[in-house]
Amino acid sequence: LVGSNRGASGIDGVISTACGFAMGTQKPLVVCLGDVTFLHDINGLSLLREITTPVIIIVSNNQGNGIFKMLPVSEQEQVFERYFLAPHKHDLSAACEVYGVEHQCSNSAPEFGQLFQAALSACDTTVIEARIRMGF
Repeated sequence: LVGSNRGASGIDGVISTACGFAMGTQKPLVVCLGDVTFLHDINGLSLLREITTPVIIIVSNNQGNGIFKMLPVSEQEQVFERYFLAPHKHDLSAACEVYGVEHQCSNSAPEFGQLFQAALSACDTTVIEARIRMGF
């Protein structure tokens, strides 16, 4: 089963939607999202305590919307960084701690693979933060 969510900006309510899918299907679920998307629905983490179905949340953390570097808007220096890149210094592990959700972090592809396989095997709810650098 594959699902998708398209909020007003494409990033609204993704964690909450994933929880709804998990509740509805009663099957373990993996959701992949970016750091800004994660930050836009942090309160959705509270739903993870309400459901018994395991949810693995994979967050690719590149400290903002690096994908926008590929668009012409990146040439608009006065507004680009603040309104499009939207860099942040938020600690995603602290957000998880507030909601009592396990958090793990990887800094390399091999480390991510190990964490993801372990999460799948354990069938537990967790957030795996993959810290990445955009090479654009």
